[in-house]
Amino acid sequence: MPDWMADPMTWSVPAGRYFGIRVRVHFLFVLFVLSQLLSAYKGGRKDFYFALGTLTILFFSVLFHEFGHCFAARAIGGEAEEVLMWPLGGLAFVSVPNTPRAHFISTIWGPLVNVIICLVTGSVIVFQGYWPPLNPFDLFGCELFVVGLNHWLAWVAITFWLNWINVLFNAIPAFPMDGGRIFRCLLWNRMGFGRAT
Repeated sequence: MPDWMADPMTWSVPAGRYFGIRVRVHFLFVLFVLSQLLSAYKGGRKDFYFALGTLTILFFSVLFHEFGHCFAARAIGGEAEEVLMWPLGGLAFVSVPNTPRAHFISTIWGPLVNVIICLVTGSVIVFQGYWPPLNPFDLFGCELFVVGLNHWLAWVAITFWLNWINVLFNAIPAFPMDGGRIFRCLLWNRMGFGRAT
């Protein structure tokens, strides 16, 4: 087996460098996107464009989340050089001082980016006279979708919902979610790093 195939985490393609951070996309993520688009294409043009728009919003929501980790790590004297996008989300490769405070700050700023996006998009939705889609299990149950998917406000709602899902998912206090890492930081001073983990 060639060296590059020995570690499945390295099976990725470069997607550019932004703010000094190398972004790579794992081949499984590429396969996931292609399979979703192919499946949607079978349903017709409308389904295809909906899937394409939703996957694009999801990609950038996750990428901004990972940039949140990276910028926070740099702000506290750490380093951040790479983000890997893969089917289960994103991975920010950061190095921070080995203290509860440093780990807490670098971890919490990922979900906080999604919270900020939710506040902005949610405010736009409320200003238009609707409620944002708060039910994580039923996006289209929201009264907002009487406007139809061709309306710009529907895409604002989808952006809100995808970021809201990201916040809720990452709040789960278990690894590998950010909630698990935040929970470890809260226990770290009392129990030590090993037992807190």
